Amino acid sequence: MTGPVSVTVRGDWPGIVTLRSGWWKAVARPIHDDTRDAVLRVERSSADFVRRCAETLQELGAGKVVSPPLMRGSDRVFRTAGFVAHAELILFERDLRREVPEMGGVRISTKADREDAARIDAAAFTGDWRVGRLGLTDALQATPISTMLTLEGGEGFAIVGVSVEIGYLQRIAVDPAHQGGGGGRLLLRSSMAWARSRGARTMLLNTQMDNETATQMYRSESFTALPSRLAILRYRR
Repeated sequence: MTGPVSVTVRGDWPGIVTLRSGWWKAVARPIHDDTRDAVLRVERSSADFVRRCAETLQELGAGKVVSPPLMRGSDRVFRTAGFVAHAELILFERDLRREVPEMGGVRISTKADREDAARIDAAAFTGDWRVGRLGLTDALQATPISTMLTLEGGEGFAIVGVSVEIGYLQRIAVDPAHQGGGGGRLLLRSSMAWARSRGARTMLLNTQMDNETATQMYRSESFTALPSRLAILRYRR
């Protein structure tokens, strides 16, 4: 495509919006419930299209525009479009062919649990590490097979999915009032067991560079930090 890229928008901002230009497509939503800043996820794109999507979102009233976590190499289109480094995440992997300890105290989430998950997420994370209701929906839709697991007392949840023999721990959170009691480990082990039962042979997850509590838990459950980092990029106008 040559010349200025024209982008059409479907949906109302702030909310989930779909941006298109011919064959190219992207989806954006607020980073969390209390901001107009946007996270932009592309499905089919060029650098010009990504740049125009970021500009369009800002014209609609979005503040900063960031990418989802990206592997090195898959971030090339964003960087060419004018996105720069914003944050890094550690990527962990665990072989699910090894034994996964069986744990009780976790169940499949009910509708009421899902409605409460955004509150728990907002309490457990600060700033842009929160994802809000739309972000939790995104996490559930990120893989062909997924579920939300909840601690029996409702004080924490995990979102786990499977795609092509890989399990993805998309989100895990425990209400701060109940942290330190082993709920996070219960959710982690239950997520591994659920993914393994659906054919996953390995599991991937990520966490913030400075989240030492989570990092120690993942290492103690036989997760290994991969050499590659995930990058979140921010559009610099």
